[in-house]
Amino acid sequence: MKMPKLALPLIACFVLAAPHAASAWDLKQQTVDAWDAYVQSALARMKTRLTDATFLWSDETPEIRQRVKDGEIVVSPMRGNGRTAVPRGLIHHWIGAVFIPNTSLDDVLEVLHDYDHYKDFYQPTVADSKCRACAASPHEYFLRLFKKVMFITSVTDVEYESPNFRIDDHRSYSLASSTSVREVQDFGKPTESPGSPGHGNGYLWRMQSISRYQQRDGGVFMELEALALSRNIPFSYRWVVSPIVSQLSRTELSTSLGQSRDAVRQKQHPVAPEVR
Repeated sequence: MKMPKLALPLIACFVLAAPHAASAWDLKQQTVDAWDAYVQSALARMKTRLTDATFLWSDETPEIRQRVKDGEIVVSPMRGNGRTAVPRGLIHHWIGAVFIPNTSLDDVLEVLHDYDHYKDFYQPTVADSKCRACAASPHEYFLRLFKKVMFITSVTDVEYESPNFRIDDHRSYSLASSTSVREVQDFGKPTESPGSPGHGNGYLWRMQSISRYQQRDGGVFMELEALALSRNIPFSYRWVVSPIVSQLSRTELSTSLGQSRDAVRQKQHPVAPEVR
């Protein structure tokens, strides 16, 4: 029997907010080791795309390629249901593709490397953004990520390092890795402060993304592989929470790709300020 749409998020929030021992969700070395191994395998597959005929994931399936070309944002788990259990943790791995017509690779990269304006492009998820060092690759930048699901608010400060690679005039890719992830404690209060890496609720411990771009067919195809490491879901609640986690992952990636497309379009056709 299907639960009401509102009931599932409520139950998920109850589970995620349930009290635990202070150290219950501290990041463990065995979890980090599993994450590092998983990321290395993903990066190795990226390298094979440099010599394969299918640089883009969407080119592997004619149906998906056409859907993307027709303007649809296509999102899919990279394997299984998009989640891989590791010791005391969970790896989320999704991929999405979007086509941005009537633009060039240079124009797309100029917008997507404008980290200072991510807080404008990706509202409300990105509450603040700053370029730390972006004159040369790798780029270093900061994002404050804001997520609110029902009565739970999660605010996380993430520092990134992102090397960028230009393959030729029409193809490029970048690899963004989190170098520091801190849950913000007492958000919005005078006592607000960033927590210590690896401590807290465990909603987000690590992030990695692989972005691919190819200019052709009168525009630019953009793909994003998004990987994240979080605490695992208590076994007794997985049947309820797991579908919600999958839906949130799919929706967030689709929204991010749509906002990227909108940011490029906005640069091409800026909206005139409203006259009062």
